[in-house]
Amino acid sequence: MGNLRWPSVTYRIFAVANLIFVTTGLFFLLPDAWTVYNGAIANTPESPYFSWAFWIMVFANTFLLGLLALGGIFLWRLREVGVSICNFTFIAEVTFFFAIGLMWGSPMPREISMSIAGATGVGNMGISPQILSGYPLFGLLFLNWARRAQRKNDSLVAASREGGRNSVPDQRAGDSSE
Repeated sequence: MGNLRWPSVTYRIFAVANLIFVTTGLFFLLPDAWTVYNGAIANTPESPYFSWAFWIMVFANTFLLGLLALGGIFLWRLREVGVSICNFTFIAEVTFFFAIGLMWGSPMPREISMSIAGATGVGNMGISPQILSGYPLFGLLFLNWARRAQRKNDSLVAASREGGRNSVPDQRAGDSSE
């Protein structure tokens, strides 16, 4: 087996963690979606737009979980694009989470903000395990650190190969005195 470099191990650890968080998120999100779909939780006079807010959040959570899975697949293959996908996903998750929180107290009509607040508890169950554990912040930190180390290592390897080629005399040219 070849030499395992820590950036590759980090990519693989986060690939597995991504897929665990996707599975966990779907495990929490799908029962809530089924409950709302069957009408067990519905609009109320205080939150008449609950269903709309809920389904928008479910769509957003499903989209973000899909991106997280895609990033995990590329990380498992040790592809740098996986880090970029994860960066986008982690930033989008944190931004989405805080944007929803800001909408609770926004100057929107009370019915809309109460609908959003009511839907947040059940509609964001897909990304909530990540947010509660701080996974997006750890992912941003460690994946980018690993990518930086990988790039540095790749550039050192390339430089040593180039230096090796240029320091060896060209044997094909032959001697012109012959």
